[in-house]
Amino acid sequence: SGVLLTVLSLAFGNDLALPPWLVLLSLLGVGATLGPVQPINAELAVEVTYPADENAIEAVQQLCGNLFSALLVPVCEYAALYDLDFMGKGDFRGDSI
Repeated sequence: SGVLLTVLSLAFGNDLALPPWLVLLSLLGVGATLGPVQPINAELAVEVTYPADENAIEAVQQLCGNLFSALLVPVCEYAALYDLDFMGKGDFRGDSI
C-alpha cells in the first residue's frame, strides 16, 4: 500500500500524466489494502475496553476520526500554498505529501 500511495502522491504532486488505468488500479489497491483497517481497529478497541459499551466505544472512535479529518483540512489548505523542489521539479505541492 505504501508503493501505491507513493505512485498516487507523485502523480498528483508533480502533475505527471499517468494513464487512467494505472491511477484506477492504484486507487483500487489502496482501497483493498487500507479499507479493512477500521473494522479491525474497532474490534480491538472494544476488546481492550471490555466492560464499556461497544456502541459507545465505536461512536467515540468515529467521532475522533471525523474531528481529526476536520482539523486536517486547514492544515492541508495551508500546505497547498507551498511548492517543494522534488526531483528538479518545483510543482510538488505541500498538500500532496
